[in-house]
Amino acid sequence: RESIAEALPGTQLTVFEGAGHMLMMERPFEVSAAVLAVTARAAKLPPAGRRLRRRGRGRRLGYEQAA
Repeated sequence: RESIAEALPGTQLTVFEGAGHMLMMERPFEVSAAVLAVTARAAKLPPAGRRLRRRGRGRRLGYEQAA
């Protein structure tokens, strides 16, 4: 588990010692707090990779192109 977290930049590993396979049922408040912390951090980051690339001059991408 540590190797995955170390390989992904900007991640945070949260370990619940002694928890089993039903983590969300065993520790709902702790899991909720961890998920809320991740969401709060993500909400503060600028959107990454959301810029549309044009594939040709004047050509529109997305819904307008399909319609």
